Amino acid sequence: TGALADNHDIIEFLVTKPDMLETTVRNREEEESRLSVSVDLEAAGDQEQLVRSVVQLAHDTKELQNQLKKLKKDLEHKLESLGGSLRATISKLKAEEDKSEARIDVLEAKSKAIVEDSMRDRLADVERKLTGGVEMRLENLEKRVNAKVESVEFQGGGWKWPFVFFAILVAVALAYN
Repeated sequence: TGALADNHDIIEFLVTKPDMLETTVRNREEEESRLSVSVDLEAAGDQEQLVRSVVQLAHDTKELQNQLKKLKKDLEHKLESLGGSLRATISKLKAEEDKSEARIDVLEAKSKAIVEDSMRDRLADVERKLTGGVEMRLENLEKRVNAKVESVEFQGGGWKWPFVFFAILVAVALAYN
């Protein structure tokens, strides 16, 4: 496709018989990893040997250049694939972060509601205790005031008897006159 992001590009195509696959792959890897530079300077008198060594050296250099190009291309593909994977992972993490933030908001709302309910219950309990205490004090005060009033009424009734006695005396004296 031409794009480096495609990590399904064909890098190498090897055809072999199934029973020879391991041997072929191993031989190929050995060839690619081997570097043979053999220039025999003592045999430099033999120009034909020298030419063969130079040709072999040029061939090995070309092979190394090809391997380097292949390595570079493989590395580019792997790096681009890694970049794509990282971008996908980052986007998934962002999505999870959004979900987590939503869950945190829900938990905060629940916590707030629980605290508000608890405070409301505590306030109602304190109001009941205060109201009960105030009502008890009012009842006690009312009982004491009523007792004082009854005591005063009982003591205040003593002025009537001398008046009644005086009225009877006046009536008897008028009756004899």
